[in-house]
Amino acid sequence: IPHPHNRGWGGCPVKYAIDLADAVVSELTHAPEGTFTIPFTATRDLTATFRREDLKTLAVTVLPSNVESEREARGEVVSTVTIDIGLRKELNKGQEQGVLEDAAEVATEIDDFLRDRQLTGSPEAVYDDLGTIDVLYDPTLMREAGGIFYTVVKVTYRVDRG
Repeated sequence: IPHPHNRGWGGCPVKYAIDLADAVVSELTHAPEGTFTIPFTATRDLTATFRREDLKTLAVTVLPSNVESEREARGEVVSTVTIDIGLRKELNKGQEQGVLEDAAEVATEIDDFLRDRQLTGSPEAVYDDLGTIDVLYDPTLMREAGGIFYTVVKVTYRVDRG
């Protein structure tokens, strides 16, 4: 991805957020084997929809979530881009506790993996502060959807737009 102010980024922050989400997907997909407790393939989506049959294995979906821009003292524009990383997994009867703990561990591992890592596909983006795990897990969804684990890791990147 070229540097944002070399491609008219100011006119399309949503497109850049999508490109940044793609860079996060690439980093997660190319992580060394054994980095995460449960192996997965990350995908980028804009709607966070899923089919139950896709949740037999851990589903990791990366979505651009938010872009905020502010003008710094010298007139430079700095944008903060938030990326949501959703994790979903069907919990099989009798295995709920173990799968729940492993999937929750992967959420922490993803945050640790991305922290202070320069994204190959978006080197101008700097990991900003600490990621948050927005929903540790959603017990209502687990109950109503018949045992689906769901959590969201929010990571934020700062981009100097010049």
